[in-house]
Amino acid sequence: MKVFLGASKNKFWFNIVKELKDNEIDVIYWIGEVRSEDPVPENCFFHEVVDAYLLKNLYNVEIETFDITALDIKDYYCYLKILDRGDDLGGYSFSMRDRLFKEQLSYWYSVLKNTKPDAIVFSNVPHLFYDYPMYLAAKHLGINTMNFNVLPFANWRYVANSIFSTKEKSNLVQITEDINKIKKEFLVQAVEPYKNQN
Repeated sequence: MKVFLGASKNKFWFNIVKELKDNEIDVIYWIGEVRSEDPVPENCFFHEVVDAYLLKNLYNVEIETFDITALDIKDYYCYLKILDRGDDLGGYSFSMRDRLFKEQLSYWYSVLKNTKPDAIVFSNVPHLFYDYPMYLAAKHLGINTMNFNVLPFANWRYVANSIFSTKEKSNLVQITEDINKIKKEFLVQAVEPYKNQN
C-alpha cells in the first residue's frame, strides 16, 4: 500500500512512518515542515511545506491541466478564502487567486494521477494553500483521505474521511475515557486561566 503524508517532519511522525512501514504501508510523498534533519524513508519524496505553497522543488511529473468545472463552486470559493491567510496586505487580485488555485490543482492532480497512492493522511483538516487543492484532486480521483480533526480537549483528535464530516460520514474514534474527566481537563486548561479576568 502507498500513501501520501501531510505532517511535520518530526519524531512523532517518523515513528508513525516506521509503524506504517512495519505494516507494509509505504509513505511515497511527504509534505511538511522540517523539524528533524533525519532522512525520509527510501523512495519517499519530501516536499517542504513552503515549497509546496510556492510550487517549488516539485516532484518530477508532466503537469496536466485539471478540469476546474469538475469541482463544486463552493470548493472554488473556499480556496479563494483560504488565500486570505497568506494575503494579509490585500495584494492578491481575484485573477491571481484564480491562477494559484488552478496551478495547485493541476500540480496535485498530476502527481496523484502519476503516483497512484491508495490514501492520503493529513495531520489536520486540509486548510492551506497546497493541501486543500490536493484534497480536492484526491476526491476527484477517488483516492481515500484521512484527516485528524482537533477537539477542544488537549491532545484529543478524531479521524474523518472528509473535511465536511458529520457523524454519519466520518470514522469517529471512540472516546473511552470518562466524560467527566474530559470535561474537567478541558475546564482546567481552557477556561480556568481566563475565569477571573475582566
